[in-house]
Amino acid sequence: MNVPTGFHTPKIIKYKGTDPGQHIQQFRDSLDLYSNLNHILCRLFATNLQDEPLCWFHSLPKVSIHTFEQLQKIFIKAYAHNKDKEENLYSLISLKQAHGDKPEEFSKKFLELARKVNNLDQKTAVSAFTNALQFNCKAKEHLFLKKPKTLEDMIEKVNNYINLERMMPEPNKPVKAVHSTKAPSTDFNNNCSSGEPGDPKRAKTEPERDNNQRSQKPS
Repeated sequence: MNVPTGFHTPKIIKYKGTDPGQHIQQFRDSLDLYSNLNHILCRLFATNLQDEPLCWFHSLPKVSIHTFEQLQKIFIKAYAHNKDKEENLYSLISLKQAHGDKPEEFSKKFLELARKVNNLDQKTAVSAFTNALQFNCKAKEHLFLKKPKTLEDMIEKVNNYINLERMMPEPNKPVKAVHSTKAPSTDFNNNCSSGEPGDPKRAKTEPERDNNQRSQKPS
C-alpha cells in the first residue's frame, strides 16, 4: 500500500536504549493522524532506529512481519531489559540517605544499585550520590571540596574520610581518670629523710632532748 499523497515524514526521535514500550508510544504520537495506518507504521519504524537496534531490525526474516502490532511485540520483547535499566537509574537518582544511616552503610547501598545500571554516566552517579547525602552530613561537604570525577574515586574519598573521622577523638567525651595501683610507701626512713615539719623521726627525738634539759639542776 502506498503512502498517502501529501504525507510528510515527521521528526521522529531516535531510539536510544530506553523503555521500548514508551518509545513505541512516542513513535505513534509523532505520526499523529497516521498513527493507526499499519503500512505507514511498518515503513517508518526503521527510521527511528540506529546502531544495534537498526541492525536488529534488518536482521528480521523477510516477509516475517505482517502488522505493526506484530513488530511492536517482538521489538518490546527484544529490548525489555532496557526497561529494567531505566528503572534502576530512576531508583538510583531517587535514593536518599535516611536519618540514622551511616555514610559507610549508605555508600555501600548506593554502589550496589549503581552497578545494576548499564553504561552509567560517571558525572550523573557522583552528582546523585552527593545530592543523596543529608544536608548536615560532613562527608557531603568533603565531596564538594574534593570534587571526585568517577564513581570509584568518589567511594574511595568517602571511605578515606570515614577512616579519618574514626581516628579523631569524639568531642565532649569524658576522659577517664588514671588511678595508681601502687600501694603507699610505709618506709618512713625514705619518706621522711628530709626532716620536714611533721617528720615522725624528728617528733620522736625532740621530746627526749627536752627531758634531758629538765633533769639538769642549776648549780
